[in-house]
Amino acid sequence: MPRHKLTAFELKLRETISANLKKVSGSISQQQLSDMTGIPASTISGYFSKRSTPNPGSIQKKSPMH
Repeated sequence: MPRHKLTAFELKLRETISANLKKVSGSISQQQLSDMTGIPASTISGYFSKRSTPNPGSIQKKSPMH
């Protein structure tokens, strides 16, 4: 079943999330970020590469940066 086409808002949201993750993660690897948050590394990779958008539950997880 084909996925729906992303709206301009969804595309911009993915770009913003990716840019923010890259900015705040510094020298932490995606695997380390996965270990700290409990979010699978493949999911983290999707956020960094703009392939997926975090769900509200993932966003609410405690940030390891604070």
